[in-house]
Formats: sequence, structure tokens, C-alpha cells
Amino acid sequence: MDYFAYASNLYLTQMAERCPSSIFKGKGILRGYRWQINARGVANVVKSANDWVEGLVFTINAKDQKALDRSEGVRRGFYERQIHPVMLEQIDCGPLKTSYLAQRLKDDTWSGGKVTTIMVEALVYVSSNHVRDGNIREEYVLRMQHAIAHAYDLGLSPEYIERYLAPALVPQNRIPQQQQQRQQQERCMRSDARQEFIEGRGVKPQGIAKKPVPGPMNNAAQIHRDQNDIQETYGRPQRLTTTAST
Repeated sequence: MDYFAYASNLYLTQMAERCPSSIFKGKGILRGYRWQINARGVANVVKSANDWVEGLVFTINAKDQKALDRSEGVRRGFYERQIHPVMLEQIDCGPLKTSYLAQRLKDDTWSGGKVTTIMVEALVYVSSNHVRDGNIREEYVLRMQHAIAHAYDLGLSPEYIERYLAPALVPQNRIPQQQQQRQQQERCMRSDARQEFIEGRGVKPQGIAKKPVPGPMNNAAQIHRDQNDIQETYGRPQRLTTTAST
């Protein structure tokens, strides 16, 4: 069975631990869906006609699937198994055990190979009960940074990473330092204005609107500012030098 990973299982070290028999096949693209951080604070895909999800495709056996069911919380209703058509860019260099490839990435000895594009039917874990956009869990940030680093090395496009993944890596409860400084300056300005009014030296303050905390899917200019905050606060994922599950 083919399995399409789109979140923390993009980190091959984790994937190899969860699914020791898995075989890496190549990059996959799921069209008509959008990547999100849902209300539970973890990754999900939701239907969206004009979007797409990039991930990695693995061959797994029945034992691997049971392990994935447990880690994804299928019995608890967190995710459900679905089968979807995925465009696979299959690596033409023979079967690659996930554990072997994870070591090659760690040693920086992976050089890729030629690809053949085919369509496959792949297992995708989807959280149909939790589809509202949410804020990423703090412990999930580091896992996704590792995942992005491996996925980038294995073919995920910089455009996709910049548009969908990177903006979601800022937890709301850890506002970037620059924004904290802006808010502190605004509070000081508001306090000074009120004091001047009390002393008869100024006009009645109208208040200063707070800037919204960056969300996972804002406009292009806001996404660019969010990515700068991500880099300044968390740094770039290891080896992800050209760009900013469950």
C-alpha cells in the first residue's frame, strides 16, 4: 500500500521509527486540498479547489499501517483513513528503505535520482472532525522544522514551503520579539497620551489599535513579514538554506 505523508512524518527519522518496513518512493502531490494547522494544533488537509498539498510517498505493509493508525489516533477519532489519487514523482533508483535514506540525509550523502511521474492511489490520514484553522502546538514546531528540512532535500518546492508551511510555524503564545516590542511601544504611547490629556497638555486619546497576531494564511505581504519573524525567532530548519502529523 502507498502512503502519502504531509506533516511530521516527512521527517524520515520519525517515519522509520514508526514504520520500520516502509520504502521511500518519491515526492507526491495531492490536488484539491489545502494544508492547515487545525484547531487541535496539528497538521491536516482540507478540501480547497485551488490549492495543493506536497508530501512524500512511501510503500507500507499492514504492520506499518497499524502503527500509523495508533500514532494518528484513528480509534480516538482524531484522524480517519482515506484513499486519494496522488501524483507521484517516483525515484528511479531502486527500493530505498526509509531508515537507509534517513541515514543518507543525516550524512549528507543523498544526491537524488531521475524521476518518473505516475498517478497512484495512496492512503492519506485526514481529520474530518477538526477542520477549523488553529494555532500550532509549541512542541509541534520543532518536529515540523525537522520535517521541512528532510522534505526540502527530497523535493518539496520552496514555493510550497513558503506559502503553506513556514507561516504556520509561529505559535500564538510566543509572539515574535519584534511584535512584542511594537506592542510595548504602543502601550507607552497610549499611556503618554492619556497623561498629557489629564495634565491639560494634549487632546483626548483615541486609542491605538493592536496589530493582529500573524495567522497561518494571511495576504502575501503579511506572509513575508511572518517568515522574517519565524527566522528571527526560531532560525531556519537545518539545511533548509534557500527558504525561510501528525
